[in-house]
This record gives sequence, C-alpha cells and structure tokens, in this order.
Amino acid sequence: PLFQERVIKEVKLFLDALATEQAAGSQYASLVTWDKAKKLFYLPGEYRQRKNGLERDLPTFCVKVPTGGGKTLLATQIIGLVHQTILKNRNGSGLVLWVVPSDQIYKDTLKAFRDRRHFYRESLEFALSRRIEVWEKHEIFRLTPGQLRSNLNILILKLASTNRETQEQLKFFRDSGGNIVQHFPPENEPEKHKALKKQFPNLDMLGDDNGQDGDLVKTSLGNLVRLCEPAVILDEGHKATSELARKTIQGFNASIVVELSATPPKEANVLVRVSGKELLDEQMIKLPINIANSNQPSWRNCLTQAREKREHLAKLAERDYRANEKLIRPIVLVQVQRTGED
Repeated sequence: PLFQERVIKEVKLFLDALATEQAAGSQYASLVTWDKAKKLFYLPGEYRQRKNGLERDLPTFCVKVPTGGGKTLLATQIIGLVHQTILKNRNGSGLVLWVVPSDQIYKDTLKAFRDRRHFYRESLEFALSRRIEVWEKHEIFRLTPGQLRSNLNILILKLASTNRETQEQLKFFRDSGGNIVQHFPPENEPEKHKALKKQFPNLDMLGDDNGQDGDLVKTSLGNLVRLCEPAVILDEGHKATSELARKTIQGFNASIVVELSATPPKEANVLVRVSGKELLDEQMIKLPINIANSNQPSWRNCLTQAREKREHLAKLAERDYRANEKLIRPIVLVQVQRTGED
C-alpha cells in the first residue's frame, strides 16, 4: 500500500540523517535530526530526548498507524532500515528486543516469526539479508557468541518480563549458566571484568544483591542484553508509558526505540502518522459493513464465535495469499464499555 511505502520512505530519511549526526559525534543527534525532520515533515510538538542506561542519546520515535494498517510488517522493514543506517557496522547481526504488551500478541508474534514461510519472517530476512534466529527468554541461555555475530537474534519479550519488580520471579537479572557465560570474561580474570564494567557502568555485579561491591560481572540475561545495545521495537507503544517500563527499556542500553501504536500517548515522538482515510483509500477497510447478529445470550459465547470466524477467515486468506500473493488479514475489534464495576 502507498501509505506503507510513505512510512518507510520518511523513516529512512530520518535514519539517514540520524546516522550522519551520530557519525559526526553529536551528543544530541536525535534532537538535531528531529529539528531537521520537523521542517521536512511538518512535525507538531517538541522532541522529548531520552538517554539509555549508558547516559547516551537514545533516539526514540513513534509510527502512528491505525489498527489493521500492518504495524508488524512495517516494523520488520524498519528494523532493516535501522541496520542499514545507524547500526550499519553490525552487518545485520546482533540482538533486537521485540517488546509486546500481552500474552496473545506474544503468541501471535512468536508463531509468525518462527514460521519460515510467514510473510513477517520473509520480510525480515529480505530487509536484513541475514539469517534470523527467534528466541524466548527461557531459551536464550543457549545463544552463543558465534550466533550473535552471524545472525540477527530477535528476543521476544512481554513487557512484564523486563519489569524490575518481578526480576526474582523471572530470573532476568539473575546470574545464570549455559552459553551466556561465553559472552563474559573468565572468572579468574577480574581485570577484564573491571574493564567491562568501566565500558558498561550499569552492568550488575556479583555481590550487588548483598550491598557489596563485586569484582565479577554477573553472567545474567539482563547483562547480556546490555552488552548488545539492542535496537528495540515497542509494539503497542502506548502500553509502555509507565516510568518503570521506560526505565527498564532504556536500562537495556538500547541503541534506538521504535514505537508502533494506533493511539500514541501525548508524550510520544510521533515521526509518521497514517490516517484511517489512507487505509480506506487503499481498500484495507472494506465498506459497506454487513451486520450479522450472533443471537448469543452470553457475551463470552459471542466472543468465542467471533474468534472462530476470524480463524476460519485467516485460513482462507492464507490460502489465497499463497495462490496470488494478495494479502488479506482478518481482524476482530472488540469494544468494551466502562461500567464502573470490577
């Protein structure tokens, strides 16, 4: 669709300019680039500058796309653009955090990226010209330094998984074994640990939990993510507005945060906006609407019926896509009215 092409074009212009500013050593690269983009795209409002856990400038922008506008597909292309511009020196490899807000979106995203024939996966591999590895947090302890250097590794996380309040339960910041230890200096070389801590001052050290200054860097998943300085895709970015959520993501030493949302909060740095009319013009929203009454006495039964209908249509759409490469994505919208009751 034309509006998706426009999004990609405008994001690329921004990232190209950002790469130039970063190469010049600007401490305020994202702010300077935003001011340039403001004149080009007529962006309203002021840019809210953010810093990552290393106190470096953290470019953060939002793409506002209505529901059904293909946010995930756009995100796969934007990840490609990020690795062609500001992260060009990584040659398409390294780590990306793909942060989602709910169990269902987590399952859907994981299933799509693990399916080598799914167009999301195909789009990612095409955008990066790299092999893709998809990880969940309970299995990424198997990630080797070789895989980190040769593949683009996508770690899919539910926002709560990175929440500091639940770190003990989720073991995200705990010392762990497996291949993770290969990413850190050997235990008998404390000088290398000190050098690593100097390079990444926000790494957790052994002994921190007891209030002591440790000499050894924790071999934890949290520390590994910090070393990788990942690009972050924030799906449904409006769900990650709490200070804790923001600090957690920034504390991973993110190199860039790209938010995707149909309803971004007022503090979001909205770089590109797509209107509902653009979706309508591209015939991605079909009118007229045909209304069918479910005749179900219970709203739960009605929701179940709607879900089953969507799954049936999705199978038909996938068959159609394989036949003629025309993509139809059935969606279900549920309006919930606030009653004031629990």
